[in-house]
Amino acid sequence: MTRLASATQISIQNILFATDFSSCSETALRHALALSHRYGSTLYTVSVFRAGRSDEEPRDTFYFRHSAEKKMANLVKSELFQGIKHHELVREEQWSVSDVLLALIDELDIDLVVLGTHGRGGIKKVVVGSVAEEIVNCAPCAVLTVGPRVYPESVSELKLQRVLYATDLLPGSARALAHALWLAEHEHAHLAL
Repeated sequence: MTRLASATQISIQNILFATDFSSCSETALRHALALSHRYGSTLYTVSVFRAGRSDEEPRDTFYFRHSAEKKMANLVKSELFQGIKHHELVREEQWSVSDVLLALIDELDIDLVVLGTHGRGGIKKVVVGSVAEEIVNCAPCAVLTVGPRVYPESVSELKLQRVLYATDLLPGSARALAHALWLAEHEHAHLAL
């Protein structure tokens, strides 16, 4: 039987928030900021821009980096970041966005990843892919995905009221249960199994 981590073993010291500067990312940012503020976590905000590849026409890497850095600077000068220890990262993607994010998770000792999802399905998902799904399946830490239908509340109003824990009853699901129990306890939320 897998032993569950106790609440004292789970902490959220480092949060990685991945953004593409879309409205979905903006909503997810509010969750990352609220959790970072509530738990005194360091927030790493990262944007990954796509570099040119040899099999494609050349892209102006300088332009894409400069554009991402400018968007990042505008994002973090918001009053929402006040009182939160944060770092901004702009990275160039060579193979996949997921690879860059997974490397950062290890490098920065991330405890929680927060990212928005666009809710693509069917053909769009096959063609475009899903960074969120890849991170959920491969990350060695907890991942919070915020869907496109989540109402963008203000950071101060964000409160987790209900936590849903879905399980396949396989041994690996015990880690997720430990996180769900910890989160429900610390947020004074109702936990549904």
